[in-house]
Amino acid sequence: MSDYLALFSARTHARIMALRLLYQSELTGRPIADLLEDDACFFANEYESLCQQSVGGSDVMRECPYFSSCEYRTFFDQYSGDLDSYYLDIASGVEAAREKIDDLIEQVSQHWHISRMPVVDRNIVRIATWEILRGSPEVPPSVAIHEAINIAKEYGGEDSSKFVNGVLGEISKTALCATADPVTEVK
Repeated sequence: MSDYLALFSARTHARIMALRLLYQSELTGRPIADLLEDDACFFANEYESLCQQSVGGSDVMRECPYFSSCEYRTFFDQYSGDLDSYYLDIASGVEAAREKIDDLIEQVSQHWHISRMPVVDRNIVRIATWEILRGSPEVPPSVAIHEAINIAKEYGGEDSSKFVNGVLGEISKTALCATADPVTEVK
């Protein structure tokens, strides 16, 4: 996973967390609220417990030569406050508007049914589509698309970033041409 987590903002990290949560929800068929309630989404704990097992416990973990540069520990230590609300906003927003988002994705993606898209790619596109349709001045469509392309490069397949860019470019054009209020459509 390189230094990707260390290079970008808390919002980028929130998008990655939302992607992981949406991915888990889709694979397990469980709603996000259930995953959170049951501690089934254990992003930080999963990696911390693996580290503890490999080095012999939490006290020894701090003596691990990789502890200070561990991207997972750094990520969760650094972004434990505001991140929670934004990644949950994204994940719950996508989940609530999934049908509308998926309809739009299918409308603009030529010869691609949503179920044929790789799970990671479709969730990256869902996240960016939600951000575009939400119409927040803090996240203009160009930023949502750029972030999605970078996440696709890191987490998707070889051609994921091109696919994500093409679909989101069309979604952005469609959203700009829409006459309905995009905020009320996705909330």
